[in-house]
Amino acid sequence: MLKVNKYSLFIVLICILLLGTLVQTILPFNLNRIVGFCLFFLTLSFLLCKKNNFYILILSGLSVLFSFLTTSNIATNLTNSIYWLIAIWLIYMSEDIMFQEKIILAFIKERKLIRLTIIFADLILAFLLVSGNGYKISFSERYFVGFTAHQHTMASAACFIMCLVLIDLYNSSKVIKDKFPTKHFLMMLPAIIAVLQSSARVFLIPATIIIIYLYLYKIDRVSIKLLILPLVVVIMGYLLINSNVFDRMVNISGENSDAYTSGRTVFWLKDIEAFLQSNFINKIFGHGFDYVQLINLSLTGIAIGAHNDYITLLLGLGLFGTSIYISILIREIKNTICLKSLFKEVMLFAFWFIPSFINGFYGYQLLLYGYIFFKLIVFSESNMKTTLVNVRNITA
Repeated sequence: MLKVNKYSLFIVLICILLLGTLVQTILPFNLNRIVGFCLFFLTLSFLLCKKNNFYILILSGLSVLFSFLTTSNIATNLTNSIYWLIAIWLIYMSEDIMFQEKIILAFIKERKLIRLTIIFADLILAFLLVSGNGYKISFSERYFVGFTAHQHTMASAACFIMCLVLIDLYNSSKVIKDKFPTKHFLMMLPAIIAVLQSSARVFLIPATIIIIYLYLYKIDRVSIKLLILPLVVVIMGYLLINSNVFDRMVNISGENSDAYTSGRTVFWLKDIEAFLQSNFINKIFGHGFDYVQLINLSLTGIAIGAHNDYITLLLGLGLFGTSIYISILIREIKNTICLKSLFKEVMLFAFWFIPSFINGFYGYQLLLYGYIFFKLIVFSESNMKTTLVNVRNITA
């Protein structure tokens, strides 16, 4: 009987999710929905591996159950509930040493698949960027969306590609760290340009963090770093100045402060007011994930989310669900502090916190997976994670 390795399957499914996202609008069916359900049940199986994880399963399950009792849109609530559950379960599980080791082993085992996924993803992005077919104009602004559903989806997919490139570099058994990883920088380049052209400013944060990590921690010799620094600055500066995201920042520089948050502060205040006006039960357990869109529809005429995880959860899952999310994130902060490297700790914190506060983190699943993978690479290459380093050395 063929035995399937769950952790390798996890990598395979996420690679399929990435490629499915990049061609989402030209597929005749919703591949991502099928893959998403598979990832949900696979993540659940990870959680069930240890008995002491049952409490997080019960608490999160109860929170979602209450949301279905109050929601007015079952489909929207189901989709967002799955995103949220995957996020908190994965972040929680990613702090377990055994889970970390098994994912690292899966990175190495599926290294050929990871390399092929990067190649296909780069080819798709390169074709769309060069041909100009991946752009759309909305509200007089130009966005690079490719074949994805939204520019933020494109940007999150691009950030994930950059994380895969880091994994590919990690998987290289004979990495010469006293040279600049030119090949891997070029493998990242289409994704970097995609983030810049998407106009999704918040995704500049994780993209920049990945580039800085590549520069600081994948090259040992200071002389090489100093030699290539001007070239890297010139290339990145040129790409930034000629990008849609730069044009957008220039266009809003003379406007009021709300322009810098694309009007978010306006509906944030409206959303918080709606929460405060809710009855006791809804304050504790929420209105369901669709409620924030109904509030913003009445204000803006568009059914949009809060672009803030904490406000979204206050209205969707109430104080109960929001407390679960925040407690998981506080636990994550405590876990990363064990790195004993302030700069790495700040990078990991900024990777998820800034998007979660000014756009959304758990709802962009590829950004979530990118963070988990990036964190495991950082942990594995840090001296304090000797067990993970040993796994890397043994299997190299």
